[in-house]
Amino acid sequence: MPDTAFKRHLARIGLPPEPGNEAGPGLVLQHVQMQATRRRTPVVDAVSILAPQRPAEIEVVAEGVVEKYVLRKGDIALAPPFFDAEVTIGPLDGVVGYVHRPIIAAIAAVIDPASNGQVTFRRAPQTRDPLLSSLAFELCDHIERGPPDDRLYVEALATAFLARIVKRYAVQPSEARAWGKTTGDVRVKRTIAFLETRLADDVGLTETARHVGLSATQLADIFKAATGETVASFVRRRRLERARELLTATNLTVAEVAERVGYASAPHFNVAFKAMFGIAPGTYRKGKRSHVR
Repeated sequence: MPDTAFKRHLARIGLPPEPGNEAGPGLVLQHVQMQATRRRTPVVDAVSILAPQRPAEIEVVAEGVVEKYVLRKGDIALAPPFFDAEVTIGPLDGVVGYVHRPIIAAIAAVIDPASNGQVTFRRAPQTRDPLLSSLAFELCDHIERGPPDDRLYVEALATAFLARIVKRYAVQPSEARAWGKTTGDVRVKRTIAFLETRLADDVGLTETARHVGLSATQLADIFKAATGETVASFVRRRRLERARELLTATNLTVAEVAERVGYASAPHFNVAFKAMFGIAPGTYRKGKRSHVR
């Protein structure tokens, strides 16, 4: 592999492109276990992938927009080449990977010869993709511990892994230009900013689309392509994350917290909170307070 910014970055973070963790030129995966860490993402020509084994809290600050979410087993987070952000991760037990963009471009050219390998990538900060997650873990396991005669199997896994990325997360440049399917689309940023100020309100897709100057269909398509979430799932996640913050930082009752984040029914809120975080809101608060003591 040539001495590029990509290769130097791998060396800096402890993922040198050596036989121990490289599935092929430009595809590097490694199982990591680490405490919470905050760092700026590398501005490199590579797609980065994170697949957790256990729930991991993530905070991303990019271009003034703050995103907080929890990744679980079966979820993946994918960032396109040259994505610039400040990221807090962890504690983390999972697979971290980097794929040099030309490698995926070559796969794209095979899948769709008309593309000539010219693809852009949609960001997927929190996407349910058990197949890609399983491929990442299986591939990483065989790279790190498989027998020497596993090479054919590893190559097959790597091909499936790369093809999955292309099929689900790459878009044609013409499509991206036509619909604004890029992480830097100002309309996506305006949508997120608008929704963040209206989490407690019953704001629908039509009203949100009107605010950013799009039809509901256009906004749904653009938002899903750029973030990996529907507008409704984004609002649901951010309401519950805001609720978690209020449970930690205020003395509001659970019912009051539920109302603050747009839930008319406390029991409905309790069910939604437990489904996302695996713990009831009251129990979560008690655990946080006992930890402080």
